[in-house]
Amino acid sequence: MRRARKRLFSLRHAILSCNRPRVLYFLLVSSALVCITIALIPVTASAQFAPGAFLKPRLQLITVVLSTPGAGTWTVPIGVIKLESIECWGAGGGAAGLPSNASKGGGGGGAYASKSSIPTVPGTPISYSVGDGGKSNTNGAGGNGGDTWFSDMSTVLATGGSGGSSGSTNGGAGGLASSSVGDTKYGGGAGGGSPSVGGAGGGGAASPNGSGDDATSSTGTAGTPGGSSQGAGAGGLGGTSNGSTGANGAVGGSSENGGGGGGGAGTGTAGYLGGAGGTPGGGAGSSSKTSGNAPQAGPGGNGQIRIKYYRHFYTP
Repeated sequence: MRRARKRLFSLRHAILSCNRPRVLYFLLVSSALVCITIALIPVTASAQFAPGAFLKPRLQLITVVLSTPGAGTWTVPIGVIKLESIECWGAGGGAAGLPSNASKGGGGGGAYASKSSIPTVPGTPISYSVGDGGKSNTNGAGGNGGDTWFSDMSTVLATGGSGGSSGSTNGGAGGLASSSVGDTKYGGGAGGGSPSVGGAGGGGAASPNGSGDDATSSTGTAGTPGGSSQGAGAGGLGGTSNGSTGANGAVGGSSENGGGGGGGAGTGTAGYLGGAGGTPGGGAGSSSKTSGNAPQAGPGGNGQIRIKYYRHFYTP
């Protein structure tokens, strides 16, 4: 018995005196740290990079407006594979002028056209052209408003309004819906005629709500107001006149959805200006003077392009 106890004591002493327990303790602690690190990796990754428990996907509607006349390119943002809508407004026509004191019509308003759900490739440049407003004239017909298109003329196109006629009682025709391209199309309003001495208003631009309103013709010495753009810019007021002293026509109201036509001038011996068309697409009102050349009226409103798309992102 004493011999067995002695052997047991020697074995216990040998175990306690060796380094193996320390090695085992080190391995256990190291394994625990590795397990904790591995467990934390997917949590951190999901919090930073994935729409998991910490981040949620969001959508933001972005609107881009292109209003500088002329040709250009617009590059599709990274991550955008579809444009929600493209809207175009044609430019308004300029007003006519003559050496005599009558028969100088207002410019027509630009048309509106839109198209929805257009597939795109991120990073791709897309061509476009914004119509320039027609210039008014002091001796002849007003200039036509330029057409506005996006991508090409067969994708989305809104035609410009015609310039006011000289030597007749007719104003310029509005941009035609039938000549425009898109899912939704509306025509611009016609400019007013001027068989008398008062200036005529310009036609209103079309808008997403409908066709532009026509301006009324002048039948006396006072100018007539421009046509409105439905749900958008109001037509400029016509200038007053007492036969010798008149007033300028007011500029058409501007709105992102469509510009109103400029007001016609009231006649007077000094000569008074017709109002410029509102932007986008309002026709110009004509100037007036009792005798001789009336001053050059303001131009038609420039065209416009409006682009809408969704931006995808994540937030907590």
